[in-house]
Amino acid sequence: MEQPILPLRDAPVLADAAAVWFSRRWGIPAESYRESMEQCLRRKAPVPQWYVVRDGGRLLAGAGVIANDFHDRKDLTPNLCALFVEPPWRGRGTAGRLLDFIRRDLGAMGIPRLYLVTDHTAFYERYGWTFLTMVTGDDHLPERMYTAPTLPPRPAPVCRRTQSALDIPRVSGDNVRCYFCNLPDMEVFAWHWIRAFSRRWRPASPRGRSAPGSPPLPPAICTWAICGRPCTPGSSPGTPAARSSCGSRTPTRAAWWRAPRT
Repeated sequence: MEQPILPLRDAPVLADAAAVWFSRRWGIPAESYRESMEQCLRRKAPVPQWYVVRDGGRLLAGAGVIANDFHDRKDLTPNLCALFVEPPWRGRGTAGRLLDFIRRDLGAMGIPRLYLVTDHTAFYERYGWTFLTMVTGDDHLPERMYTAPTLPPRPAPVCRRTQSALDIPRVSGDNVRCYFCNLPDMEVFAWHWIRAFSRRWRPASPRGRSAPGSPPLPPAICTWAICGRPCTPGSSPGTPAARSSCGSRTPTRAAWWRAPRT
């Protein structure tokens, strides 16, 4: 199972442990890491940022983003730094996940490009980084500079349970959220959501008929995990054959609920 990546700004209680962990791996005083992490926790700027991967109560990987990783090219900023994975966890894709996560996270903050310095010659290329130039470190030794564009945020997970009302045999809170999360009218949403929990109610037929006395159904919305736009004018939104403006089939109303006839 993949271990979650934690931005330190969202887990401030780990700051002291992370500073000590990075210090022991890179031989830099822990106080230097604490100072940078305190700036991260203030959330005043996108940089610096710190990230850790944890397995239970111990840290197994981590990395940071700072303005300059001790080299003479101050214009090439910000720099990914201090990437380290504990030996038992190497070869499992942890470093790649961490690199991609950081690129997405910084991209969401408006940073267009990241840089890093390293002695490796065939590692970062595997994860979308390209060699840029040679730079001189503070120790007057040459170092390789790599760069990579940041990545767009991952799309939000989409509910696919609207594909067929027949796929779900009974009512539950999760099912109701899935069916109605894309409705544009919140009052109509609330009306049907509340009644879906009544034991006297059951799923409607796939033809999309609503309960007697219910509010009028809102225009169908594409819940086929693509566009979320209204159905094409002239289509029949209440049927599985309805198409949205993206061309996807939209059985949006297959999940309305109605009371059984007595």
